[in-house]
Amino acid sequence: MRIALATEGHAERGDKPCDTAETGIVGVVIGWCLLLVHISTLTVEPDFKSSGSMTDRLLTIGEVGTRVGLATSAIRYYERRGLVQADMRVSGQRRYRSETVRRLVFIGMLQDAGLDLDEIDGVLHASEVGAWKAIARRRLAALDAEIERLQRARAYLEGALLCRYDHPATDCRIMGAEIDRRLVSGSGGEAQATTTSTPRADAGRRKFA
Repeated sequence: MRIALATEGHAERGDKPCDTAETGIVGVVIGWCLLLVHISTLTVEPDFKSSGSMTDRLLTIGEVGTRVGLATSAIRYYERRGLVQADMRVSGQRRYRSETVRRLVFIGMLQDAGLDLDEIDGVLHASEVGAWKAIARRRLAALDAEIERLQRARAYLEGALLCRYDHPATDCRIMGAEIDRRLVSGSGGEAQATTTSTPRADAGRRKFA
């Protein structure tokens, strides 16, 4: 029963069963009865982890970089920062398992969400669930504020395009209202102080932020 439930759990996560036509017989003792059932061969690994393959091909650093869209220098930098580690070395060359490749993709996802490498390190090495969730909540609040700023910027630009007058700086009521708002709030330079570039678009930040 435990094996059946475990394989169902793996199937939900997308793991594929071992591709083989070989069948076997499993004996299950129920009371004093022995029930014989023909089933396909099931590979059971230590800690009751089932796998569709007995081998996990190790990738070179170049193969990993191509797979996740990173320069090899960035992967080495992440290693120096302690975000990832090579799983082993073959003749002095790094080799990586699929779990490490997935970890690199996860790092990229957090960068796309705007987290810097210090924050990502905090998420990866959080000692408890509350620690990494606090980092995520702070970033979510920052994203909400950025979305609000961008929506306001879109609104006054869209309104300015509907303006019938010659110049938006002096004649457009919508732009004028935004100028007045910034003067009152003391945020006249907020557009210059805030960047709208994304981590994935900024290659330098993606590699070494």
